[in-house]
Amino acid sequence: MDQPKRPRFGTLNQSEINQKREEVIPTATRKANEKSARALQAYLTEKGINSKIHELEPVELATHLASYYFNARTVTGELYKRSSLDNFRHGINRYLRSPPYNKKFDIIKDVEFREANDNFRAALCDLKSEGKGNTTHYPTISSADLQKLYSSEELSIHTPRGLFNKVQFDVRYYFCRRGQENIRCMKKDTFKVEIDSDTSAKYVVKAQDELTKNHRGQDQETFSGFMPANPSSDSCPVRSFEKYLTKLNPSCDALWQRPKDFLTASSTEWYYNSPVGEKTLRDFMKTLSNKAGLSRVYTNHSCRTTGATVLSQSGFQPAQVMAITGHKSVNSLAQYQRVSSGEKLVMGSAMSSALEGRPTPAALSAPRHTNLYIRFNQLAYVEANTTTFA
Repeated sequence: MDQPKRPRFGTLNQSEINQKREEVIPTATRKANEKSARALQAYLTEKGINSKIHELEPVELATHLASYYFNARTVTGELYKRSSLDNFRHGINRYLRSPPYNKKFDIIKDVEFREANDNFRAALCDLKSEGKGNTTHYPTISSADLQKLYSSEELSIHTPRGLFNKVQFDVRYYFCRRGQENIRCMKKDTFKVEIDSDTSAKYVVKAQDELTKNHRGQDQETFSGFMPANPSSDSCPVRSFEKYLTKLNPSCDALWQRPKDFLTASSTEWYYNSPVGEKTLRDFMKTLSNKAGLSRVYTNHSCRTTGATVLSQSGFQPAQVMAITGHKSVNSLAQYQRVSSGEKLVMGSAMSSALEGRPTPAALSAPRHTNLYIRFNQLAYVEANTTTFA
């Protein structure tokens, strides 16, 4: 008897397709979209409008948005910052255009929303005049705090907790990781150690591609940094990473495992057969800042900010830095090219010197950071401590 012919094509229905589309939306983005929608919905409810925002026709929604942009307030009745209002606008747009609603209109680009968007721009000007125009950036870890952190017992490779902290900080810093993104999903095989064929230098590289905020399924290139060995240093990140892998619990696939509090002389496994909790990972830099006695409390995103800032200040071109951080535009990278308070003080002193007829200090030069290796998409190998970049 002939076997039934196997269908050539898939049979996913619209509900299943919607689910697939929802799965590729980053969790943080989905939460931001829902928060934006809730805020607009609360505004409509307070104004006596019972319709759900996804039920409104474009013209009606545009009318409400034109008013909402001027009247949006926090739950305590305060004005939003300009950046928050901008995020809400984009969040509402994504909320409506994503499953399950799949709206075809665009509240940012479509002509039906021109008046609403004119009002939006006017509202941003109002917020700036009210002192709500400043953007709070993630703090960059100062050079002094970096040195203090690396000399701290909190990053000692001789204890389970210290080794865990050291390797996780190195991964966040060298690979310019974004906050919590995919950290808890990492497995033992997420990274691997390789040897450069030209220099015989060891380095850790990402072994598996991943979905990130900036890079989804349509991207064809992998953006990632290299974590190079520094054999002469006690803090060599490759040596720490290799040691960490040998101490992990073999029964658990998670890369980030719970450190044991006590070890015996014969202990070969330093970690429990369970992954680190989400809260521990979320508070990683906050906890580390407090325990190491740093000058301020840093966030997880500070590791990414610091890595990108070091690369920019070391003279690497934007395209090179973007190959590490995964930014998709030079504009989005510009936030890492900030002028520090110390640099502004030097520049202010130069201006004072000019007023008093004294020689002005020499122009600030970009700091140089040694022992930094970067791999570009063309596999060009650059050793920063022997090459000077303009």
